[in-house]
Amino acid sequence: AVLNPKFNSTFGSFGIGIMTAILSTPCTAPFMGSATAWAIQQSGQTTLLIFFSIGFGMALPYFILSSFPELVKWVPKSGPVSVVIKEVMGILMLAAASYFIGIGITNSVESFRGSSFYWWPTMLIVSFAGLWIIIKTIQIKPMAVKRFFFSALGSILITMSLLTLKSMIATGPLQWQAYTAELLAKAKEENKTIILDFTAEWCLNCKALEKSVLNSDEVSSAISIGNITLIKVDMSNDDEANSKLINAEGSLTIPYLVI
Repeated sequence: AVLNPKFNSTFGSFGIGIMTAILSTPCTAPFMGSATAWAIQQSGQTTLLIFFSIGFGMALPYFILSSFPELVKWVPKSGPVSVVIKEVMGILMLAAASYFIGIGITNSVESFRGSSFYWWPTMLIVSFAGLWIIIKTIQIKPMAVKRFFFSALGSILITMSLLTLKSMIATGPLQWQAYTAELLAKAKEENKTIILDFTAEWCLNCKALEKSVLNSDEVSSAISIGNITLIKVDMSNDDEANSKLINAEGSLTIPYLVI
């Protein structure tokens, strides 16, 4: 009973809530991780407000459904479609596993350092998830409108994954140099404008900043003009020198850009 509490008891509801929070945490990593890291640097009131907001947001759907039980009828019922959803989410979890395994290899194996090879299996698995939606939709044979909707959803997933793959493996127009204390000191001695990009292979927000902002035509053209040194500080590993540098520049979290 302790390991499998009942939902209709106070202890069971509390235990299920804790389990839900633990299981959902990895899914919120790109956004909630940055928010909580920022929150702990703020005043006590702000920190409490941020954590309260996170808890309130996670609990709100349960509160609404328990307050208005008739809304449960809008929750999808079990059946072939729910099985497909479970299968597709499983495939996407395999894509996530491929991503993190690839990052681990990139960070630990010197010959793969800086490589983007892991985006290939990751995005191809995501493409397969889209293909699986189309295949199962054809097999289930729903109404024409639903068949069109889910086939289009699968096609969009395939297209977006291939476009993401193309974007992520592109080198980009800017020539970054890996950070060393000597390189930074030399740039300062030569009175150059310095741009420090604190990033990491596992940081999706960092990738989004680089691909959508830094590599954009307007920004990359402006950066390419003038006496500017571009230095990329890789925070993928727990490097003491890199950690000291980002702390000295006033941050604990990434992405972080310093000019």
